[in-house]
Amino acid sequence: EPHNGAYRIVVKHSRKCLGAENDAPQANVAIVQGVCGEQANQLWLPRALSGAWQLVSANSALCIGVAGGALS
Repeated sequence: EPHNGAYRIVVKHSRKCLGAENDAPQANVAIVQGVCGEQANQLWLPRALSGAWQLVSANSALCIGVAGGALS
């Protein structure tokens, strides 16, 4: 259910939410599973971009990325 346009991403097998490690609102922080709650680091905004989607942290305005990942 959305929270001011943001969503929590719940992992199906663990029923935990994705969030930035240690609630850190900065770049290059691990995305980890944690008990779902009211933490701002667990809120994500979906953003359409050139036929794909980005997940943007409502807490830091940074996007989820994959270390060493490529866009192709």
